Parts: sequence; C-alpha cells; structure tokens
Amino acid sequence: MKILMISQDFYPLKGGIAIYLLQLYERYFSKEDFRAMIPKSISKRKRLNDLSFKIKRLDFYPFITPSERKEKNKEFIDYLKKFKPDVVLFGYIRSHPEVIDKYKKINPNVKWGVILHAKEAFFDSAMTEKTNKSGSHKGYTSQEIKEYKKILEFADFLVCVSNFTKKLIEKQGIRNDNVFVVHPLLNNLPKCSNSQKNENFTLLSVGRLVKRKGHDLVLKSLKELRKSIPSIKYEIVGSGPEENKLKNFVEKYNLKNIVNFRGEIDRKELNKVYLNCDIFVLPTKFIKPNDIEGFGIVFIEANSFSKPVIGGKNGGVVEAIEDGKSGFLINTDSKKELIDKVIFLYQNKRFLEKIGKYGRKRVKDKFHMKKNKEFVEFLENIKNKIK
Repeated sequence: MKILMISQDFYPLKGGIAIYLLQLYERYFSKEDFRAMIPKSISKRKRLNDLSFKIKRLDFYPFITPSERKEKNKEFIDYLKKFKPDVVLFGYIRSHPEVIDKYKKINPNVKWGVILHAKEAFFDSAMTEKTNKSGSHKGYTSQEIKEYKKILEFADFLVCVSNFTKKLIEKQGIRNDNVFVVHPLLNNLPKCSNSQKNENFTLLSVGRLVKRKGHDLVLKSLKELRKSIPSIKYEIVGSGPEENKLKNFVEKYNLKNIVNFRGEIDRKELNKVYLNCDIFVLPTKFIKPNDIEGFGIVFIEANSFSKPVIGGKNGGVVEAIEDGKSGFLINTDSKKELIDKVIFLYQNKRFLEKIGKYGRKRVKDKFHMKKNKEFVEFLENIKNKIK
C-alpha cells in the first residue's frame, strides 16, 4: 500500500508534533511504501538521509486560504500523479488538503485523512479577518473556517492526538464517522539503573520556550521553594522565543546559581538529564483563544525514567498525567499549587519514588509500542480493498 504524508512540520524539526508524525510512520506505516512531502524551508540536514523512506521537498503556502492555494498546487498534484498513493495523510489542516480534489479525479479510490493536534483545531474561537502571517497557528478567516470544516467532514478519516482534541472538534459541530484518537507513544523504555544523583534536588523542564509551557511559573516559585529546599536546582532544556525573557528574569532575581539553561541537547545527554532530575515539571497554560497543549509527550517520557511529573490541568495534559498516581495536575493561575506539590514530594521521598515507579509502569502498559486497534483495522480494510 502506498502512503503519502503531507505536512509543513516534520522531522528533523524538533518538537512534539514532528516527533508524533514520525511515530505514526514507525507505528503504522513502516511496512508500507511510505513517503513524506515537506517544505523546502525545513533544512535538508544530513539526518534526512538516515530515514528509511523518501522525502519530497517543495514550497508550502500555509498562510493563504485553500481557495487561493489552488493556483499554487501544481507541484503537489504532479507528485501525486507520479507516486499514485492509496492513502494521503495531511499532517495539519493547513497542509494543502485541497489538493485531494484533483487527485481524486485521477484515483477515485484514494482514502485520505487529516491529523488534528490541538491549537489549530480551535476554529470558532480563533477567527481573525486579517491574515497574520507571523506563525503557523494564525487565526482563521471566516472563509477558511467554512472550507476547513467542510474538509474535515468530507475526509475519509481523522486522527486526533487526544480525546481533548476529538471533543473540541465535536463541540464545534464537526462530524465525521471515522475519528481515531491516536496518543503519542514511546518506542523504547529507557534503563533507569544508572542514575548519578547528587546532593541537589533538581526540577526539570523539557520543551520549547514558549509562554504556554509555563517556565515562568517555575522561575517565580524558586525563591519560596528555596526556603524549604535549600539544595533546589532547575534545569531547562529547549529553546524558543521566550528564552531571553526567561534569562532576564533569572538575572534580575539573582537565580543564576539555581537555574541552568541547557539549550538544545542530543538524545544521550537528554537521557542523563532525565535520570538525574527528581521531578519533571511543566505547568502548561491555556492562553486564550487557542494556545494549549494537545497532549504533552514529555510527561510520559519523564515517567518512563520513573520520575514524577507535574503539569497544567488543561488540554490533553489531563490524559498524559494520571493525577495523584503518575504525577500531579495543577491549576496554573497561581504558583501556590506548584510550590505545595514540589515541597510535598521533597518531604515525602517514599511517595516520590512510588509515584515515579507507577508512572513508568503506566507508560509500559499504555504508551509503549501500543497501537489503536480500530485504526489498525481501518487501515487493513483499505489495504484489503486495494488487493
């Protein structure tokens, strides 16, 4: 079976969405004739050559309406005609799903679907008549909303990264008979026996430095946390637009001896950082109208190292964390809940270890190499009809 994924966010870009899309290939399509179509703007790094499938790079136009894009889709159509996929999967609603109209005239039996993450699925509450081209999740025009809702209802299937996202589209009146919730998963469970813990009590955050991740809430809590936990340290892994603001805060409030900005690090070093922390904390926020965490794969990644996790009680994070068992969900409107949970875990080491062990077991049982059976059956039915 021939599969084509079209997406403006893909490996080797960093971030949860790029990881998730590559996971879909590894979990569901690795035995098929799979190819990916990605933007030229994604640097053609050496790592692209390490992939076991072909990549087609061309120009994407995510910031104009689907109607306007139709004039610019010749390259897309030409490649579809050449490869002749049986299944086309769009990594975003803005990943040129309008090209399917022309391709269906060539291959009427093609099945196609759209992946929905979270932020881009807020149609009704994220409308702006003026097009803002500053980011991939700009507000929608009324024309776009109408077209995108129609696309989602006419798609053969939809893939949602969480039940939160599925409920979000249903709430906005979008109906499709084939909606599958496919959570992010981990391919490997790390070894946890080589931890090199020292005398410090270390908090860790991993993720892009953007407002919704809540790094600022942790920083604002450190002064008070230090009173109860003199050995506290805070490791921050990642980069992003909030980096200078966060560093200025650290400088202003004399936290340089507590906070360590690690930037982007490789997988081997990241594993060490996970092993050597005591608590993983990312107090994610819902920034209206549509900035929210769709799931939060870093929470289950931290759990896989037997670390308790603390996250915001919003979006898909409530599915990534089992409150009170694999970690804690907190209200991120104030720092009190965060401070209380960190101090509680610090003062109750046995419970900290217990919650970490449960988190690892939960990952193993629920998020490690596990497939959505209904989605697998759906794909098998498509494959059988092709034969």
